[in-house]
Amino acid sequence: MVETLLVTLLDDIAEAFGGDEGGFCAFALDEGIGGQRGAVNEDRYVPRFEARLCKHKLDAIQYALFGSRRRREHLAAPAAGALFENDVGECTADIGGEFRKVGHGRLWQRALCLKSGSVHKRRMNWLNEPPQWAGDATALTLTTGPETDFWRKTHYGFIHDNGHFLDEEVKGDFTAEVIFGADYQALYDQAGLMLRISPDTWIKTGVEFAHGHCMLSAVVTRDVSDWSISSEVGVKDELRLRMTRKGDAVCIQWAPASGGPFGTLRLCAFPEGGARVGPMACSPTRAGLVARFRDFRIGPAIDFAASV
Repeated sequence: MVETLLVTLLDDIAEAFGGDEGGFCAFALDEGIGGQRGAVNEDRYVPRFEARLCKHKLDAIQYALFGSRRRREHLAAPAAGALFENDVGECTADIGGEFRKVGHGRLWQRALCLKSGSVHKRRMNWLNEPPQWAGDATALTLTTGPETDFWRKTHYGFIHDNGHFLDEEVKGDFTAEVIFGADYQALYDQAGLMLRISPDTWIKTGVEFAHGHCMLSAVVTRDVSDWSISSEVGVKDELRLRMTRKGDAVCIQWAPASGGPFGTLRLCAFPEGGARVGPMACSPTRAGLVARFRDFRIGPAIDFAASV
């Protein structure tokens, strides 16, 4: 039954590309699902899934597609339809529109890039998974754990590396962007984006609640942290945050979520090389900050020269 439904879904997707499903077997399974990596062949053409997949592999496919199902629950329930929902943005039409917890906090999302017509996997991981979270890169809500933060040494003397960070690997130049807001209430409540190479080399930026005010904030860390704050924003405001990396420089920009031109918050030096980027939230003095992110995307680096 699973095989039949999967073939039908692949037929529908392949039709949108003007071809059949041959070679489309591009689903990959995390080691946390069925103990198999690459349980479905990604490189060889397997005609209409008529390969003689053993039972544990079919079970892994069923779990990856539908999640856990109670006995007698129909496999073609709404979850199957939701799995292939469209979200067409800048190269972000999602197949498997939900992240699903598998293994040790590892997340998988299967994504389809309509601009190039290519199929690829989008893989994101939690660093310090929050006690509560729901959603995916298009709409994520999380609740922070107690006394979470990213900071190294400066002024306070301590090293904290337990903030919540949902990250995706990036190489070379790129622009990452997200719309976000949070229920800022306590000192140093914060949410935004993080770019990270290692525990002692990272940037976090967004909004931080400092001494009764929500301020635009950026912390750049290379062994020791610095902190810069700028314009005050409304506690309930949603902001659009953009981080662009070009060579050894990072430019941080922001705009109201409702529209308007971007302003520059910070231009700073940052080492070249592989890194990870994504939504970040912390609550250094409490637990329970609720942060909301939507429309997270990564694309080619924009030209920010005219803005700085």
